[in-house]
Amino acid sequence: MGNVSASISWTGLKSMQTKSRRILLTCRSNTLCRRTKNCPLIGEKFWGDDWREVQRTWIHRLGNLTLTGYNSTYSDRSFEEKKNIAGGSSDSAVRLNRFVREQSVWTAKQMDKRGKNLASKAAGIWPSLVVDKSLVDAAGQQEMRELAKRRDVANVKMTPNARALFETLRAKIKGIDPEVVEMAEEHSVSYHGPAFFLEVLPRKRRIALLLALDFNEVADREGSHVIPRNAASL
Repeated sequence: MGNVSASISWTGLKSMQTKSRRILLTCRSNTLCRRTKNCPLIGEKFWGDDWREVQRTWIHRLGNLTLTGYNSTYSDRSFEEKKNIAGGSSDSAVRLNRFVREQSVWTAKQMDKRGKNLASKAAGIWPSLVVDKSLVDAAGQQEMRELAKRRDVANVKMTPNARALFETLRAKIKGIDPEVVEMAEEHSVSYHGPAFFLEVLPRKRRIALLLALDFNEVADREGSHVIPRNAASL
């Protein structure tokens, strides 16, 4: 948003207050510092010696944002002036400005309180989506099945040797559970049941198998070898 008033489309704002549709940052940097000579005067008067840090911290936060049609009129005036001039916060019919016009000062304390209050109201109006995970998983599984139907493992390029090994393995996998989803990828074939558990990668004279295993799940019969990247070859 920077230091420039941002135009927005806000349904109903015209009938509530003004034809202009703008966002006001009540302590934005150009409000305080449009004329450099006023910057220290206004900042130190209301926020003390650390006014620059207050400004930098709160300028674009929710507690410091509101709607107005008089941004250019507000200019770099003090908070008190912005409240009481014609069209100021005290005259505003916008409910968003109720808390603002009730304040005698505008400091980090007021901005923090207003921000938390608006955030709480927003969370009530637009609550987070709560969905049964099993429904999400079922929808994902169905989507995967539909995608798998549109793909053909015959289109995955393999040498005759790799194809023979693949078809042998493929038959065994399907024999375990007919509900397993077989997904033809660009250069491989993956299997899901419903979670991913195997990817077959064709090589010139063999196939490589990528398994969804944690290291502690690997049983090494020799008891001395490390199996890298959960991969094995046939």
